[in-house]
Amino acid sequence: MMMENITQPQPQTRDAKSEALNEYEELTWLRHQQCEQGIHQYAIAIKLSHHIDRSKLLTAIERACAHYPELKTLYQFDDELGLIKAFTPTVSNIISLDSVSFEQQAIERLRQSQAAAIDLHHQPGLQFHVYLLNQGEVILGAVVHPILQQQMCWRDVFSAISRAYQQQPFDASIRASHLQPELMNLDRVKCHVPGIERAAIDVTTTHSPSEPTVANTFSACLDIEQLTKLSGDELAKRNVLNGVAALFAKQISQVTDRPMVKVSLPRELDDRFFELGATMIESNLVCVELDCSRDDPAYIVAQIESQMQQTAQLSSETTMPHVLVSWLADPVTFLRFDGVSVDRVALPTTDCRFELSLAMGVNCRQEGVIELTTAPNLSAYAGGWMLESLLKALDGQPHNELQLRSLTVPKDAISPIDILSQEVTQNPATSEQQPEKNIAQLIVNEFRDALGKPEMSVDDDFFDMGGHSLIATRVIGRLLKQHQVEIHINDLFSYSSAAALAQKATAHQTEVTTPHLDEQTRSDDNAFPLSLAQNSLWKAKQKYAEFGLHHIFNIPFALHFIDPVDEQVFGQAFNDLLIRHPGLRTQFFEQNGEPLQRVVPVAKLDEYQWFWTSDETPSEPHAAALKQESGHGFDLANELPLRLKFIRDAQSKQQYLSLLFHHIVLDEWSVNILMDELNQAYQARIQGREPEWSFEPLPFHQYAQKQHASGMNQQHQAFWKQHLHDATWSSPIFDHNHPLSVVYEEDDNQGGWVEFKIEPQVSEQLYQLAKCRSASLFNVMYAGIITALRLLGAPQNLVVGTPASGRLDAEFFDTVGYFTTMVVHMNRVEESLSVVDIIEQVKQTINGSMPYTDIPIDLIEEALLAPGEERENHIFEVFIQLHAKNKLNGYLAGASGETIEFQQVDPDKSEGGLGLQFEVMEEMISGEPRVRVLMSYLAKHYSPAQVELLSNTTSDVLTRFATLGDGDLSLSALRAELKTTNPYIV
Repeated sequence: MMMENITQPQPQTRDAKSEALNEYEELTWLRHQQCEQGIHQYAIAIKLSHHIDRSKLLTAIERACAHYPELKTLYQFDDELGLIKAFTPTVSNIISLDSVSFEQQAIERLRQSQAAAIDLHHQPGLQFHVYLLNQGEVILGAVVHPILQQQMCWRDVFSAISRAYQQQPFDASIRASHLQPELMNLDRVKCHVPGIERAAIDVTTTHSPSEPTVANTFSACLDIEQLTKLSGDELAKRNVLNGVAALFAKQISQVTDRPMVKVSLPRELDDRFFELGATMIESNLVCVELDCSRDDPAYIVAQIESQMQQTAQLSSETTMPHVLVSWLADPVTFLRFDGVSVDRVALPTTDCRFELSLAMGVNCRQEGVIELTTAPNLSAYAGGWMLESLLKALDGQPHNELQLRSLTVPKDAISPIDILSQEVTQNPATSEQQPEKNIAQLIVNEFRDALGKPEMSVDDDFFDMGGHSLIATRVIGRLLKQHQVEIHINDLFSYSSAAALAQKATAHQTEVTTPHLDEQTRSDDNAFPLSLAQNSLWKAKQKYAEFGLHHIFNIPFALHFIDPVDEQVFGQAFNDLLIRHPGLRTQFFEQNGEPLQRVVPVAKLDEYQWFWTSDETPSEPHAAALKQESGHGFDLANELPLRLKFIRDAQSKQQYLSLLFHHIVLDEWSVNILMDELNQAYQARIQGREPEWSFEPLPFHQYAQKQHASGMNQQHQAFWKQHLHDATWSSPIFDHNHPLSVVYEEDDNQGGWVEFKIEPQVSEQLYQLAKCRSASLFNVMYAGIITALRLLGAPQNLVVGTPASGRLDAEFFDTVGYFTTMVVHMNRVEESLSVVDIIEQVKQTINGSMPYTDIPIDLIEEALLAPGEERENHIFEVFIQLHAKNKLNGYLAGASGETIEFQQVDPDKSEGGLGLQFEVMEEMISGEPRVRVLMSYLAKHYSPAQVELLSNTTSDVLTRFATLGDGDLSLSALRAELKTTNPYIV
C-alpha cells in the first residue's frame, strides 16, 4: 500500500529564489504542455540489498537534493513575469516512499510514474521513488524530465547520495553535461526497421488497460573478455562499440534481407549520464550507412570508423533498416554504499525513437553487460531471439553459421524475416489462395483431430469442446510444424475459437523440413548420449539407488477393462509400438563414467520378456498384484524399460493391466501418443492386418544427440537464475511449533496420499471461472492451491515446482520419450492481491516461462547455489501438476466395431521424494468431465492431522473460487471468511 511522503509538500511561495530560463528550457517546457503523458521522461531502477540502512538512504537522498538547488527546480508561469524557475525550499515533493511485496511490483509502479507527466509547476523535474521490499531490500527508482538535461549529471547525483550516505563532504556544485541535448520533438523522426513486419501488441495480456504501451528489454551479462577481444588487449570503449555495432548491423541485414543498414552511434562515449536509457539517447548521434553484403565484420568496422568522422544526421528515409547502438550509460557504478550490493535493474522505456536499439557497457562488478530493446510494435519474442544470436556472434561463431532461430521453435519452422511479426504475413504470390478463413480451417482441423470432435466448427470454443493446456500446446506445435502457422498460448486462451484465433495467427513462408538422418543415427547398434532431462534423471536414479529405492522412478499406470479385451492381440498391437518408437526399446548403461543409451534392434526383441497375459500370472486380488508389480526395479542395462502384465482379479474375474514404464523413456505427453496409436494398432490387429501409419516420427535418441551437440542453453538457464534469484530454499509449510505437528524420523521416506473430489457443480463453475479469465483450469486450480497454503501460513513468496513438457522443438512433437522437465515458479501471494490477481499472475508466470523449459531442475538449482554449496532437498517444497484428460480412460475398437471400455486405476503411493505434491486430475469418464485432486506427502513433514487440514482448506478455497463467476474477492476478505470456521487460518 502506498505510504505518505516523508514530509507533506509545502506550498510554493514567491519568496523562493527565481531566475530566467534559457531557450532550451523554454522550448522543452512548451513541448511539455502538449504532452498528457511523460513519454519522454527517463527512469532508472536500482536494487539495493545486503544490509542497506533504509533510514540513512532516505536521509542521504534528502541531503543530496537539498545541497544542489538544480534538483529542486520548479517551472512556474507568472502572469507578470511569464515563465520562471523557482527553487522549492524543501525536498518533500521530490521523494516518495512505497512498501511493495516483490521486485516486479516495484518496477511496474516505477514505470507508471515514468509514464505520468511530471507537474513541473508543483514538482521538480527529478523524482525519487523508494520501494521497500521484504528481507530489508530496497528498489531505488528515479524519474527525470528532459528539461533538466542541461542542468544535471546522473554521475554527480549518485556520487552525492553515496557521499551523504557515508557522511562525506559534497563537491561544490553539480556538473552539467558538456553535451547539448537536442530539443525534445514530439514529431521527431522515427527510426524503423523495414523488412521486419510490425503489428501492435495486445498489451492487455501483460499490462492493465490504463498502462502505456512499453518496450521490451532483454539483457545478459557476459565475461569482460568477450568485449575486450573486440578492442585488443585493453577495453577500449570505442573499439568495442564499433565491433558490436558491426556484428549487430550484419545480423539486421540477414534478418531483413537488405544489404544496407543504418546505425546511429553516439559521437562521445564519456559523460553521457544525463540520458539513462539507451533507447532514449537522442543527442550528439552520428548516423552511418553500412554495406553488410560481405561476411567480414572488419570490413563493416572500417566503414563505421570512416563515417564517424563525418556529420551525418538522422533522416526520414525509411527503406533502409535503422537501429541504435550505444554505450550503456550506467551511473549505478557511482552509487556505492559500504557492505551493500548495488544492481541496476533493466527498465523498459515507454517511448522508443528506434524500433531496435542495442547498448553495451561494464557494470560495477566488472562484468560485460549487453541490452537489446524492441519497440512495443515489434513481437515480444524478438529481443530474446536476436540477443541470443548476437551473443553467439560475440563468442566467435561466424555470421554465416549463425542459427537464426526462435527461442520457442526450431529454426526451420520460421523464416528469419517473419519471426519478428505478430500479424499474419502471407506470400504475395499465394495470398489469394491462403485467405484468413483458410488459416481458420487449418486451426479447426487440428482442433478436431486433437479433441476427437469431427463435427467441430470454426466458431466452436476449443475449451468448451474438451480442450486444455496440454492439448493446446500440442495443437500449437502441429500447426507450426505441419502448416507453418504460429499462434501463442495466451492468444489461444483469449481467442479460443478457430475463427477468432486466425486473427492472431502468423503464417510463415518457410516449410519445415525433416532433418537428414545419417547412417550412425539410423543404426540401432550405436550408443548415443542422454538428453539433458534424461541425464538429470539418471543422476537422481543413482542417488536414490544408494538407499535401495530402485523403483522410485517407475511410472505404474494400471487399466481396468470394463469389457473383455483380447490379450494376445493387445500384445501384438503394443509390439507394433515398440517397433515404431525406438525409445521404448532403449537400454541404458555407463561407459567410462558417462551414461549412454542404446536401442535394441527389432530383430532382437524376442530375446526379452516384457509382456505377460493373465494366463501367465496368478489370479489374485488386483490391488495387491498391481502394487507388487509397481515395485519392480528395472535393470536398465539388460531389460527393456517397460513391463505389460495382465492380471485377472481373483474375485471379479475382470481383467486389469499393469502398464509399468521407467520414467527415463516416457512422459505424460508420450502416454497420450501411445494410447492413440495403440487404439489404431489394436483395431488393425483384431482384423488380422498390420497397422498403417501416415508418417514416421523421429526417434528420441536423435533428439538426445541433437541436444547433446548444442549443449545447455545458457540464456535459458539465466532466465531461471533471474526469476529465482531471491528465492528461499524450501521447508515444510508448517514449522515444528504448529499445534498439529508431530515428531518424525529424519530419514523416513514414507508417505501417503489422500484424494479430495470436486463436486460436479463446483467443477463446472471452476471451468467457467477459467474461461471468464482467459485462463486454463490448471491456472485456476494452481491459484487455489497456493492461496490455501498461504492462508495456512506458507510464505508470501511461495516457490512451487511443476512439470513442463520440455518439447520446444516441433520436429519431435510426435516422438515418444522423456522430454519432461521440472521447473520452478516464484509466486507472490501478497495480502493486497485478489483472487483474479492471483490467477492472472499464475497464468502469466507459467506461460511466460514456457520458452525456457528445456532446462532440468538440477541445472537450475546448481545455478542458484554458491560455488561448492550443496543441498539435499529441492528448492521447492510444494509440487503441483496436471493430469489433463489423459487417454488412460477410453475405449478400444473390437473386431465387429464394438467398444471395449477401460478406466485408469490410481496407483498406491507409499513412498515419496517430494514434500507436498498436488496432482490435479482432469478426466473424461463416460463422456462426463471430472476434476479431482490427489495430494501426496512425506510423513516426516506432515502429520495426519495436518494432512487433513491441508485437504479441507484447499477444498474450501476451491469451492469459494467457484462461486466468483465474473466477480472478484480480495485475499484479505477470503481470509476473514474462512477464519470463522477454520481456527488454523493465520
